[in-house]
Amino acid sequence: MNAIDRQIGYAAVGVGILVGFAAGKLGGKNPVLPVVGAILSLGAVYLGQLFYIALKLADYGNVGVGDVLSHAGVSGLNDIWQEGAEAMDYVFLVIGGFVAFGTAKKISD
Repeated sequence: MNAIDRQIGYAAVGVGILVGFAAGKLGGKNPVLPVVGAILSLGAVYLGQLFYIALKLADYGNVGVGDVLSHAGVSGLNDIWQEGAEAMDYVFLVIGGFVAFGTAKKISD
């Protein structure tokens, strides 16, 4: 994301597929797994967006990502995310959760 300076919906789809596949394979036929997979995927896509912000800040400040993460922390990155969140950021979250739910449901059936 940092190299091309934009977020890609395919990343959210990929995260959803991976999380849903893992949930479906590890949990068997438990009917709760698609919901758990969707929640985990939402968290993973959200953390990916925070990491993208950290990458941009590190690039802007000419420092390492570790420095940004240690100084800003998750709460600081979350504040930046909330201020700059656009509709597409929420769409990526929904896409990741939806794909994880569907994948976990298909794998466990």
